[in-house]
Amino acid sequence: MLRHLLAIAVILTVATGCDNVAWGGIEVSIETPVRDSSAMDRVAGEAPVEAAPATPTGPLLLAGMRTGSTVSLAPVGMLIDGRLTPLPAPADTTAYRAVTDQLREGTGWVLFASGVRVGAATVTGPASDPAACGPDLALTAVPQLLPAATATERFVALPAAEADAHPYDEYAPLDHNYNQRVASLTLGAAAVPRVGATWPSGGMLETRRDMQAFRPRDAEWTSIAASFVIADRLNTSAAAPGAYSLFLMAEERPTGFQETFVWYRSADEGKAAPRLFQHFDWDGDGADEVLLEVFGEGRRGWVALERADQGSWEVSYRSACPHVMEPAGG
Repeated sequence: MLRHLLAIAVILTVATGCDNVAWGGIEVSIETPVRDSSAMDRVAGEAPVEAAPATPTGPLLLAGMRTGSTVSLAPVGMLIDGRLTPLPAPADTTAYRAVTDQLREGTGWVLFASGVRVGAATVTGPASDPAACGPDLALTAVPQLLPAATATERFVALPAAEADAHPYDEYAPLDHNYNQRVASLTLGAAAVPRVGATWPSGGMLETRRDMQAFRPRDAEWTSIAASFVIADRLNTSAAAPGAYSLFLMAEERPTGFQETFVWYRSADEGKAAPRLFQHFDWDGDGADEVLLEVFGEGRRGWVALERADQGSWEVSYRSACPHVMEPAGG
């Protein structure tokens, strides 16, 4: 078990919020007979006004990108009873304050990659994320990473208070091999006519923009994830007419590669090009979830996947971004 961490200098910025509320009291002597308080609090003929229920709050899940010696962190969603939910709107002041309080300068976060804990980070201040969908709550942080993870670029993060539930473990990220790369092209070629997409003029290889091998901690087999982007790029740039994105995942089983998830989106319906970002069991159910980073025009959002029947994956969460839609044609 590795417990030695390497310190890397980072600058973090966060929006802060703080309220001081003072309560005062007045002694009142009531000498009239006791009456129904609901009747006392309303004008005759009017229905009683009930307070709106408080919006549930919980710990944030962050996504992090390392650049040099710093990590930029941004909220993906809030965990309510173990399930990811969209962030509350700023107009919901109490719930929104519960978000910004978690992002104050000096707060600590636990970093995860490839399903295991690989380090920690301390917020040093706010950062700017022009592609943020909704309020820009990006942060800069100083990470301390396991020696084996110093080259890792993408992380998910939970508050430091969650650290005891996630001890350090062996970090062993996977590199894709030749057979997996060929399988991604074969599966992609088979998916194109099935989803009703046009055949890419340059073939599948020239349109594959991202390729990863990964193994969820609870899985028996290794999986692959491939992003194909036709007449477009895997970023927040504008898409050309006729562009589309095709994303797929498959498991490498003894009998061959079994497709487990397909995403297709025509840019004419709104650009939404995903790539695998990380996998981790953030809800504590013993099975890893998968986080996808989804690029729209000028915006970036998040989609979470969880296991469904027969080893397939299904969408369990979408951030509240107009371009992050249910995948079509899969």
